[in-house]
Amino acid sequence: MSERRANNEEVNNSLKSISIVSEDSKKFSVKLGSRYADVLQQIKDEADHKHWTTGTVLYEVCTMMDSDLEAADNGAFNEELVNKLLSGVGVPVEVVDRLGVPDNAEKVESDETERVVVYLPKSLYEQLPYFKAEYFEQRLTEWLESPFSSRLERARVKRDLVRVVNNDGSRDGVSVRTRELLNEFDELERAVDSVISWYAGLSVDEVEERIVEETKQTAESRVPALEYLFELRLNDVETLASGSLSSVHIKSQIEKEMLQGEEVGYISDVLDCTDKTARKYWEMIDDYWTDEGWMLEFVDEYTEDIIKEIVDNMKFNDKESMSLNKSNPAHLLALREIKDEGEDEAKTEVSVGGDVLVLWNLGSGDYSFKIQ
Repeated sequence: MSERRANNEEVNNSLKSISIVSEDSKKFSVKLGSRYADVLQQIKDEADHKHWTTGTVLYEVCTMMDSDLEAADNGAFNEELVNKLLSGVGVPVEVVDRLGVPDNAEKVESDETERVVVYLPKSLYEQLPYFKAEYFEQRLTEWLESPFSSRLERARVKRDLVRVVNNDGSRDGVSVRTRELLNEFDELERAVDSVISWYAGLSVDEVEERIVEETKQTAESRVPALEYLFELRLNDVETLASGSLSSVHIKSQIEKEMLQGEEVGYISDVLDCTDKTARKYWEMIDDYWTDEGWMLEFVDEYTEDIIKEIVDNMKFNDKESMSLNKSNPAHLLALREIKDEGEDEAKTEVSVGGDVLVLWNLGSGDYSFKIQ
């Protein structure tokens, strides 16, 4: 046990949750060192649930700190499920289970002992070693070193870690406790970071600077990082265009930040490769970036405002009709939304305030807007 724990007059962990299995119990007694007997008594004294006994406390502590014990309770089932999720994203379960616990956690030796009566489920009792007092003292030593008070708390943190990995390292939406543990324990942060993409959380400039040294000259290594770069650049567009619903402004920001028509040259510069190789990478990038999907998604939340703006601009410039500009994401959004309003292949219309905007199908993929 660490000096900090051994010298503390109070128990540092507050055991707030115990999962109890309902089955026949085995009654026995053990002689525990006075320090450990006091720890057990303090846990019971501070418990919200006065029905907790020495046996129920030891049951939770042992099942939490000894992964070889087989238990059949809700706490065990819950952690078994979340352990599969954690392993599935590549974070070693044992790193979390043994967090803060030294490899050879030393017990506090005491000349005085106290006999303690214990009731444990028979299924658990049968798995215990012969020298039970020594075993309980070791498990309590480890539990006092652990930052978790119970399996329930540990399982909640594990779920948060799965969320962090799945969100490319973002800690948004996870508990304050999980963020604290990631900051406090380097081994936990390393375990999570090691399975997250190297570029997660970096800025455009940082990714551009590191992409060559961090990747091999393979599409499998470079294409995901390039896609992430374009995602970052689109985030910059959203920031720059924030508060402006002007389709002209949005269009200019997209052309500037997303390098429309200049993607191959950009990739060639960033990767210091030939245009031929850069084109190969660009052709392998997800279709989301090579068609207008991202443009539509970007302006989607402004649907009504943008369609109204098209009408207002036409009225301001005294235009009864206007050709649809396919390089303008606002026009592409209007095209999609208006087409969804009707089934007429030649003409579709939508009400905008007191006006009606008509979309005419001119054939060959061309369209025009007209105020009616």
